[in-house]
Amino acid sequence: MVWLVFLAGFVVGFSLACIPFSSQIQLDQVYFAPRNSNFGEDIDVEIRVSISSVLQNGHQWVLSFEKIDKQEKLVIGNFATVAAGVGAYRAAIRTALPHDFQSRFVAENRVVGFITLEGVYSGQVFLKRSWKVKKIIQQGANRSLDTVKKIIDTRKSSIERNSIQWSAESEGGQINPFLT
Repeated sequence: MVWLVFLAGFVVGFSLACIPFSSQIQLDQVYFAPRNSNFGEDIDVEIRVSISSVLQNGHQWVLSFEKIDKQEKLVIGNFATVAAGVGAYRAAIRTALPHDFQSRFVAENRVVGFITLEGVYSGQVFLKRSWKVKKIIQQGANRSLDTVKKIIDTRKSSIERNSIQWSAESEGGQINPFLT
């Protein structure tokens, strides 16, 4: 009788341990590197973002870029949540930006658009976070666009490489209607 109680307790405990509870997911060092772009340069996009979410199979995440005039939108990554964790996220969204991203969306000294991350569950958006993206070419710079690196962060951030500076400003927050 005692061993039955022990076995039942073990099964219940193990089952609970397998339930994906709410947790912090760190997505960092996720790179998007286009090939054969019009300018011939490689663009690494490193997205560092912390997402507070419930890990459940069936959640869908969409990473997109939208022009400032909202006339055009590109889906950069579209991937499903899996309980396997961060490694699976990184593997799922490591992909290539459109080869003509630079020629279509880059503009100097102004915001060119927004990168947006959306979490979807049962057709409802439960998390949405956006970043302004702009490119600034320094005065007197006359270097080639061999390598451009953008860092998108939850905080305002920028990096300079080859006399080109990309900056991003976080906009937006999160809503979790199915958690309330």
